[in-house]
Amino acid sequence: MSKKDWKFDINEHIRYHLKKPRLKDLSWTLVSAAGCRLTIYFMSKLVGNVLNRTGVHNLGTFHDTMENRNGRGLITVANHTSRLDDPLMFSVLRWNDIKLPRLRWSTAAEDVCFKSRWESAFMALGKVLPVTRGAGVMQRSMDFCVKELMEGKWVHMFPEGKINLEQKPIRLKWGVGRLIVEPSVTPLVLLIHHVGFEKVFPNGGPLFPRLGQKTSIYFSEKLDFTKEVEQMRSLMKTPDEMRKIMTDVIQAEMAVLKLRAEQFHKQYWTTAEEDKNR
Repeated sequence: MSKKDWKFDINEHIRYHLKKPRLKDLSWTLVSAAGCRLTIYFMSKLVGNVLNRTGVHNLGTFHDTMENRNGRGLITVANHTSRLDDPLMFSVLRWNDIKLPRLRWSTAAEDVCFKSRWESAFMALGKVLPVTRGAGVMQRSMDFCVKELMEGKWVHMFPEGKINLEQKPIRLKWGVGRLIVEPSVTPLVLLIHHVGFEKVFPNGGPLFPRLGQKTSIYFSEKLDFTKEVEQMRSLMKTPDEMRKIMTDVIQAEMAVLKLRAEQFHKQYWTTAEEDKNR
Protein backbone atom coordinates (compact mmCIF):
# COMPACT_ATOMS: atom_id res chain seq x y z
CA MET A 1 0.00 0.00 0.00
CA SER A 2 1.37 3.42 -0.92
CA LYS A 3 1.73 6.22 1.59
CA LYS A 4 -0.94 8.17 -0.29
CA ASP A 5 -3.43 5.32 0.00
CA TRP A 6 -2.50 4.89 3.66
CA LYS A 7 -3.37 8.47 4.49
CA PHE A 8 -6.76 8.01 2.88
CA ASP A 9 -7.30 4.90 5.01
CA ILE A 10 -6.47 6.94 8.11
CA ASN A 11 -9.23 9.40 7.21
CA GLU A 12 -11.66 6.50 6.96
CA HIS A 13 -10.44 5.05 10.21
CA ILE A 14 -11.12 8.22 12.20
CA ARG A 15 -14.64 8.27 10.73
CA TYR A 16 -14.32 11.79 9.43
CA HIS A 17 -17.88 12.09 8.11
CA LEU A 18 -17.59 15.50 6.50
CA LYS A 19 -16.15 15.86 3.01
CA LYS A 20 -12.92 13.85 3.18
CA PRO A 21 -9.99 15.89 1.91
CA ARG A 22 -6.73 14.02 1.71
CA LEU A 23 -4.03 15.18 4.08
CA LYS A 24 -1.99 16.59 1.18
CA ASP A 25 -4.76 18.87 -0.05
CA LEU A 26 -3.90 22.56 0.28
CA SER A 27 -7.15 23.40 2.11
CA TRP A 28 -6.58 20.67 4.68
CA THR A 29 -2.93 21.67 5.16
CA LEU A 30 -3.74 25.34 5.68
CA VAL A 31 -6.48 24.66 8.24
CA SER A 32 -4.36 22.09 10.05
CA ALA A 33 -1.32 24.39 10.18
CA ALA A 34 -3.40 27.28 11.48
CA GLY A 35 -5.13 25.12 14.08
CA CYS A 36 -1.89 23.60 15.36
CA ARG A 37 -0.21 26.95 15.69
CA LEU A 38 -3.21 28.51 17.44
CA THR A 39 -3.64 25.62 19.87
CA ILE A 40 -0.04 24.64 20.60
CA TYR A 41 1.79 27.93 20.24
CA PHE A 42 -0.62 30.61 21.41
CA MET A 43 -3.11 28.83 23.66
CA SER A 44 -0.59 26.55 25.36
CA LYS A 45 1.82 29.41 26.01
CA LEU A 46 -1.02 31.54 27.38
CA VAL A 47 -2.19 28.81 29.75
CA GLY A 48 1.23 27.40 30.65
CA ASN A 49 3.36 30.53 30.88
CA VAL A 50 1.00 33.46 31.53
CA LEU A 51 -2.02 32.19 33.46
CA ASN A 52 0.20 29.65 35.22
CA ARG A 53 3.96 29.21 35.69
CA THR A 54 6.16 26.47 34.28
CA GLY A 55 9.71 25.48 35.15
CA VAL A 56 11.65 23.54 32.49
CA HIS A 57 14.74 21.34 32.83
CA ASN A 58 17.04 20.47 29.91
CA LEU A 59 15.11 22.43 27.29
CA GLY A 60 18.28 22.90 25.27
CA THR A 61 18.55 19.16 24.66
CA PHE A 62 14.98 19.08 23.33
CA HIS A 63 15.59 21.96 20.93
CA ASP A 64 18.97 20.58 19.84
CA THR A 65 17.43 17.18 19.12
CA MET A 66 14.65 18.80 17.11
CA GLU A 67 17.23 20.60 14.99
CA ASN A 68 20.04 18.04 14.64
CA ARG A 69 18.75 14.54 13.95
CA ASN A 70 20.38 14.05 10.54
CA GLY A 71 17.14 12.72 9.10
CA ARG A 72 16.44 10.25 11.91
CA GLY A 73 13.03 9.84 13.41
CA LEU A 74 12.26 11.15 16.90
CA ILE A 75 10.07 9.55 19.55
CA THR A 76 9.07 11.56 22.61
CA VAL A 77 7.55 9.64 25.52
CA ALA A 78 5.68 11.24 28.41
CA ASN A 79 3.60 10.49 31.46
CA HIS A 80 -0.13 11.22 31.25
CA THR A 81 -1.89 13.02 34.12
CA SER A 82 -4.48 15.36 32.60
CA ARG A 83 -6.82 15.73 29.66
CA LEU A 84 -4.64 18.33 27.94
CA ASP A 85 -1.08 17.19 28.63
CA ASP A 86 -0.07 17.45 24.97
CA PRO A 87 -0.59 21.18 24.34
CA LEU A 88 0.65 22.14 27.82
CA MET A 89 3.80 20.06 27.47
CA PHE A 90 4.67 21.49 24.07
CA SER A 91 4.28 25.12 25.11
CA VAL A 92 8.10 24.98 24.94
CA LEU A 93 8.02 24.70 21.14
CA ARG A 94 9.35 27.59 19.11
CA TRP A 95 7.50 29.10 16.17
CA ASN A 96 9.48 27.16 13.56
CA ASP A 97 8.96 23.90 15.45
CA ILE A 98 5.23 24.11 14.72
CA LYS A 99 5.58 24.06 10.96
CA LEU A 100 3.23 21.26 9.98
CA PRO A 101 5.83 18.86 8.48
CA ARG A 102 7.96 19.15 11.64
CA LEU A 103 5.17 18.87 14.21
CA ARG A 104 4.64 15.61 16.07
CA TRP A 105 2.17 12.91 15.24
CA SER A 106 0.41 11.65 18.34
CA THR A 107 -2.20 9.06 19.25
CA ALA A 108 -5.37 9.07 21.34
CA ALA A 109 -8.04 6.57 22.33
CA GLU A 110 -10.65 6.25 19.59
CA ASP A 111 -13.49 5.64 22.06
CA VAL A 112 -12.64 8.83 23.99
CA CYS A 113 -11.40 11.40 21.47
CA PHE A 114 -13.06 10.29 18.20
CA LYS A 115 -16.67 9.80 19.29
CA SER A 116 -18.22 12.26 16.83
CA ARG A 117 -17.41 13.64 13.40
CA TRP A 118 -16.48 17.00 14.97
CA GLU A 119 -14.11 15.45 17.50
CA SER A 120 -12.61 13.30 14.77
CA ALA A 121 -12.08 16.30 12.50
CA PHE A 122 -10.51 18.35 15.31
CA MET A 123 -8.11 15.58 16.33
CA ALA A 124 -7.17 14.82 12.74
CA LEU A 125 -6.38 18.48 12.07
CA GLY A 126 -4.09 18.37 15.10
CA LYS A 127 -2.14 15.38 13.71
CA VAL A 128 -3.59 12.97 16.26
CA LEU A 129 -4.30 9.38 15.20
CA PRO A 130 -6.88 7.05 16.76
CA VAL A 131 -5.81 4.00 18.73
CA THR A 132 -8.39 1.26 19.20
CA ARG A 133 -8.24 -0.25 22.68
CA GLY A 134 -7.57 -3.98 22.59
CA ALA A 135 -6.44 -4.00 18.96
CA GLY A 136 -2.80 -4.53 19.91
CA VAL A 137 0.44 -3.07 18.62
CA MET A 138 -0.12 -4.01 14.96
CA GLN A 139 -3.09 -1.75 14.30
CA ARG A 140 -3.10 0.72 11.42
CA SER A 141 -2.32 3.89 13.36
CA MET A 142 0.83 2.27 14.74
CA ASP A 143 1.80 1.12 11.24
CA PHE A 144 1.45 4.74 10.15
CA CYS A 145 3.68 5.97 12.98
CA VAL A 146 6.40 3.47 12.04
CA LYS A 147 6.33 4.74 8.44
CA GLU A 148 6.57 8.35 9.56
CA LEU A 149 9.54 7.55 11.81
CA MET A 150 11.27 5.86 8.89
CA GLU A 151 10.92 9.14 7.00
CA GLY A 152 12.55 11.07 9.83
CA LYS A 153 9.38 12.46 11.38
CA TRP A 154 8.49 13.05 15.03
CA VAL A 155 6.00 10.83 16.91
CA HIS A 156 4.84 11.42 20.48
CA MET A 157 3.59 8.64 22.75
CA PHE A 158 1.72 8.36 26.05
CA PRO A 159 2.52 4.67 26.61
CA GLU A 160 0.60 4.44 29.87
CA GLY A 161 -2.42 4.20 27.57
CA LYS A 162 -4.70 6.31 29.75
CA ILE A 163 -4.71 9.23 32.18
CA ASN A 164 -2.88 7.97 35.25
CA LEU A 165 -5.12 9.49 37.91
CA GLU A 166 -3.21 8.04 40.85
CA GLN A 167 0.20 8.63 39.22
CA LYS A 168 1.35 5.17 40.26
CA PRO A 169 3.44 2.79 38.11
CA ILE A 170 1.45 1.40 35.18
CA ARG A 171 2.66 -1.29 32.81
CA LEU A 172 3.53 0.54 29.59
CA LYS A 173 1.96 -0.54 26.32
CA TRP A 174 4.23 -2.35 23.90
CA GLY A 175 3.52 0.13 21.12
CA VAL A 176 6.41 2.30 22.28
CA GLY A 177 8.72 -0.70 22.00
CA ARG A 178 7.52 -1.37 18.48
CA LEU A 179 8.21 2.21 17.38
CA ILE A 180 11.79 1.92 18.60
CA VAL A 181 12.75 -1.50 17.27
CA GLU A 182 10.88 -1.75 13.96
CA PRO A 183 12.17 1.15 11.82
CA SER A 184 15.20 0.27 9.72
CA VAL A 185 17.04 3.24 11.28
CA THR A 186 16.46 3.32 15.03
CA PRO A 187 14.78 6.60 16.04
CA LEU A 188 16.18 8.87 18.71
CA VAL A 189 14.20 8.95 21.95
CA LEU A 190 13.52 11.74 24.44
CA LEU A 191 11.66 11.07 27.67
CA ILE A 192 9.51 13.71 29.34
CA HIS A 193 8.00 13.83 32.82
CA HIS A 194 5.75 16.73 33.71
CA VAL A 195 4.47 17.69 37.15
CA GLY A 196 1.33 19.64 38.06
CA PHE A 197 -0.65 19.58 34.82
CA GLU A 198 -3.54 17.84 36.57
CA LYS A 199 -3.89 20.97 38.71
CA VAL A 200 -4.19 23.18 35.63
CA PHE A 201 -6.78 20.91 33.99
CA PRO A 202 -8.33 18.78 36.76
CA ASN A 203 -9.70 15.43 35.67
CA GLY A 204 -13.44 15.84 35.96
CA GLY A 205 -15.69 18.84 35.68
CA PRO A 206 -15.54 21.63 33.09
CA LEU A 207 -12.53 21.64 30.79
CA PHE A 208 -11.13 25.09 31.47
CA PRO A 209 -7.74 26.05 32.92
CA ARG A 210 -7.19 26.90 36.58
CA LEU A 211 -4.97 29.87 37.32
CA GLY A 212 -1.80 30.43 39.30
CA GLN A 213 -0.58 26.83 39.33
CA LYS A 214 3.09 25.83 39.42
CA THR A 215 4.09 23.15 36.90
CA SER A 216 7.34 21.64 35.66
CA ILE A 217 8.54 19.88 32.51
CA TYR A 218 11.64 17.66 32.77
CA PHE A 219 13.40 16.44 29.61
CA SER A 220 15.80 13.51 29.63
CA GLU A 221 19.06 13.38 27.75
CA LYS A 222 18.87 12.15 24.16
CA LEU A 223 18.68 8.35 24.03
CA ASP A 224 19.99 6.26 21.14
CA PHE A 225 19.13 2.56 21.27
CA THR A 226 20.77 1.59 17.98
CA LYS A 227 23.31 -0.76 19.61
CA GLU A 228 20.67 -2.43 21.77
CA VAL A 229 18.40 -3.01 18.78
CA GLU A 230 21.26 -4.37 16.66
CA GLN A 231 22.27 -6.71 19.48
CA MET A 232 18.73 -8.06 19.80
CA ARG A 233 18.59 -8.65 16.06
CA SER A 234 21.95 -10.45 16.14
CA LEU A 235 20.62 -12.71 18.89
CA MET A 236 17.62 -13.52 16.68
CA LYS A 237 15.10 -12.19 19.16
CA THR A 238 11.50 -12.38 17.96
CA PRO A 239 9.61 -9.14 17.26
CA ASP A 240 7.51 -9.71 20.38
CA GLU A 241 10.62 -10.23 22.49
CA MET A 242 12.22 -7.09 21.10
CA ARG A 243 9.13 -4.99 21.72
CA LYS A 244 8.86 -6.24 25.29
CA ILE A 245 12.54 -5.76 26.09
CA MET A 246 12.58 -2.22 24.77
CA THR A 247 9.31 -1.32 26.51
CA ASP A 248 10.81 -2.59 29.78
CA VAL A 249 13.84 -0.36 29.22
CA ILE A 250 11.62 2.67 28.67
CA GLN A 251 9.57 1.77 31.75
CA ALA A 252 12.71 1.69 33.92
CA GLU A 253 14.03 4.95 32.45
CA MET A 254 10.68 6.68 33.02
CA ALA A 255 10.64 5.57 36.66
CA VAL A 256 14.05 7.17 37.24
CA LEU A 257 12.99 10.30 35.37
CA LYS A 258 9.88 10.62 37.55
CA LEU A 259 11.98 10.83 40.70
CA ARG A 260 14.29 13.41 39.14
CA ALA A 261 11.39 15.49 37.83
CA GLU A 262 9.62 15.55 41.18
CA GLN A 263 12.83 16.58 42.91
CA PHE A 264 13.42 19.29 40.30
CA HIS A 265 9.85 20.56 40.72
CA LYS A 266 10.20 20.86 44.47
CA GLN A 267 13.61 22.55 44.36
CA TYR A 268 12.76 24.86 41.47
CA TRP A 269 9.66 26.32 43.05
CA THR A 270 11.15 26.44 46.55
CA THR A 271 14.04 28.49 45.16
CA ALA A 272 11.65 30.66 43.19
CA GLU A 273 9.63 31.47 46.31
CA GLU A 274 12.79 32.21 48.32
CA ASP A 275 14.04 34.58 45.62
CA LYS A 276 10.64 36.27 45.48
CA ASN A 277 10.65 36.89 49.25
CA ARG A 278 14.15 38.36 49.41
